[in-house]
Formats: sequence, structure tokens, C-alpha cells
Amino acid sequence: LRYAIICPMGKLYFSHSLECLAAHLMVELSANSDGFFNPGTILVPSSWMKQWLHLKLSDASPSSGVAGFEILSLQEGIKKLSPGSAGFTEIFCSVFSELSLIDDEAVVNYCKKHPNGQTELAYRLALLFLRYGEHGSSALFDLDHWEQKLLKKLFLEGRLRFSWQVLQGSKASGSKKIHCFGFDFLTKAELHYFSEGCFYFFSPCAEYWIDALSVQEQGKLIRCWRKKGASLEKQKELGQYLAEAPPLLANLGKLGRENYKNLDDFDWEIIEDYPEEGALAQSNLAEVRQNLLSFSQSNTKKTPDPSLVLLEGGASCFQELKQVYQAIFDLVENKGILPSDIALFSPDIKKYAPLIETLFASIPYRIFGIESRRKSPFYQGFIRLSEFC
Repeated sequence: LRYAIICPMGKLYFSHSLECLAAHLMVELSANSDGFFNPGTILVPSSWMKQWLHLKLSDASPSSGVAGFEILSLQEGIKKLSPGSAGFTEIFCSVFSELSLIDDEAVVNYCKKHPNGQTELAYRLALLFLRYGEHGSSALFDLDHWEQKLLKKLFLEGRLRFSWQVLQGSKASGSKKIHCFGFDFLTKAELHYFSEGCFYFFSPCAEYWIDALSVQEQGKLIRCWRKKGASLEKQKELGQYLAEAPPLLANLGKLGRENYKNLDDFDWEIIEDYPEEGALAQSNLAEVRQNLLSFSQSNTKKTPDPSLVLLEGGASCFQELKQVYQAIFDLVENKGILPSDIALFSPDIKKYAPLIETLFASIPYRIFGIESRRKSPFYQGFIRLSEFC
């Protein structure tokens, strides 16, 4: 989709601090507040962001209340502002009823052999179709596969509509501004739809970094120039230029780069706010953050400090978590660090979740990355209902 320059302009806020973005959001909400009878609408990408933002805005508001705004997911916001986009429950029920009519052998065998196979497959497909709705296009319907046939039946011939089908060529209506907070990526259709609102993007770097490439992308680009006959000197020069970007930013910032490219097709009022933090704290984590912010690399090697802690693996998941618990307990009790300032990362958190609930009873925590169906009353209720059928 291509869009022309849009007027009136929406606002873009960029900062490397979510607290700073939340402060700007509070100012915008206060300037356009009509009270709780006509609340402002804030769209966020995740439940974690919704919880965090509720707390920040409650603390920042003069009355310590949250009546002047409502926080919704992107799908909830689209469905409210432009009715017609199918939600999860609607998609799930439609997919579940259609799966029994599909004659594909693999689908039939899966539904028969696995416990709650039809429910499980319908759940996974509904989540997948929601993602298609956010980032898809008409090319989704081109392949001749059972999944594409199901898509055509539901979203072309049936009553369901993807969000991009609903948003195509339209814009959000109403007197209140829409505030999109904390998104890593928005499609052009979504940017066009909310273009008269305010966007608050986390930007880890204050410099121009859209041309930073990951290691894989760098290799692909250099091989391409080698095939075109570029001289060794030019290849070396290109490699040196690409190596200037901080590796962490280059390898993990692809989604942000794509988002910046989408933003270029519109006309915005841009506000950048990268507050100075004084002297650089003497910690490895602070140095990483400063390198990202200034688009630079530092070769200094610091002694180990509590900002980044690597623990050796134990003989079992239980032993590993005991080490983690002891390390966190020491930081909280002996060094005065708040639990909310500690983040624990794992490549597969699911296998640790039951043990975390047992070991971390005395320390407040939140777990992210667990499939939502474990917490979904709708899914659990549907499973119970299917057992009676």
C-alpha cells in the first residue's frame, strides 16, 4: 500500500526512556482531557505494557486516578474505532467449526490422534490469523493449500475481516486523539489509520541508525558486491563502514529499522527527547546503554559488577533456579535493589515456570513468554465444554 503525505500532522515522540515517553503522554492526555465521560484512548502492544503504563500514569496524574483514559490492545482499539475487524474469539469459533469440514489427511489425523486436537489446532490457527490481520496482505490468499482455502472461505467469502482489510484506505474518526504507545512496529495501514494521533516510540539510539545491518545482512551485502566485481579495497571499506554500528543495535534492531522506513512515507511533527543522565555510571549495563544511545562502541573492559550477572548452570532446572533465587535475594536484601529493577532472561521460560511459582513465593515477580491459553478463561472453559460433547 502507498499513501500520500497526510495533513494534519500527527506527532512522533522518540526517546530511549519509557519513563520519558510516559511523561510526554501524560502532557498530551492532560491537554486533551474531557474527563472520564469521554476518556482518551491509548493503544499498547502487550499486557505487560498495559500494566506498567497504568501504574506510571496513575502516579503522574494530579488526582492519582485513571478515569481520564482507557488502555487497549491494538486489536481492541481497531475493533472499537472501526467495527468489522474480527477478534480472537470470533476467529477461534469460526475456525473450530470449519476444521471438521476440511478433508486434508494431515489435519484429519491430527484432530483424531491428539487429545483436544481440533481445539488445539483452532487455537493456534486463530492466533496465527490474528498476526496475519496485523501484517498480512492479499498475497495470503494466493497459495492452493488447506490453510489458504480456509482463509479464503472465512475472510473472503465469509463475514470475517482482517484488520488490514478494515483499515485499508480509512482513518480513525472521532474528536479524541489516539495515542499509540510502545510499539516496535506498525504497518503502513495502521500508521495511516491513526495518523492524526500521537505515537510514542522507544528509540535506543539518538543518532541515525537505519542503515545498521545485522551480521547476516552484512555478509549477504558483501557477497552481493563481490559477485558484482567490487574491488577488495571497496569491499574492505564497506566492511569497515558496517562495523561502526554497535553489534547489539545492528543485530536486534531490524524491526525498528523497518518501522522507521514505514514512517518516512508520512508527514509528522517529530519530538525527540534523550535526557542526559550525567556522568556515565560505572557499570557494564550502563556502558551498553550509552553505546547504543551514542551509536558508538567501547573497548574498555570493566570488572564484573551486579548490573550484568552470569550464573553457571546447575545439575537440574531446580538447582539453576536456586542459584538465581540466592543471587536475587542477595541483591534485594544486601544491596537495596528493588525486585522491579531486576530482569531474568531465559531461552525457554516455560520449563521453569512451575518451579518459579514454588521458589519465588517471597519475592514479587511476573513471568512473560508463557502461552496465554494457560491464563485464558475462554480457552479453559472451551476445553471443559468440549469434554462434555
